Amino acid sequence: MNWLDGNMDTDAQKRLKAAIVHSGRTAKEISLSLGFAATYLSRLVTGNILEPSPSRLQAICSELQVDMTFILVGQAAPKGREQLISDLSE
Repeated sequence: MNWLDGNMDTDAQKRLKAAIVHSGRTAKEISLSLGFAATYLSRLVTGNILEPSPSRLQAICSELQVDMTFILVGQAAPKGREQLISDLSE
């Protein structure tokens, strides 16, 4: 998996699902608050969507207050790199 292309493997899906559960909100609530289809996050964590756009993944991570690099590779990005990732996703 190349973490810059936003591919979601099963470990990334599990981390995203855990972040959703930790938020105390449903996947549907988060999807709708971001202006996505109601089922978008559910489809993402179940593997029906494997390649979310970087901008959508960044929006989801921002909404969940979680580091996008952590979701994708299981490690937080070094300071400064998170800004670069954010810039690239726009």
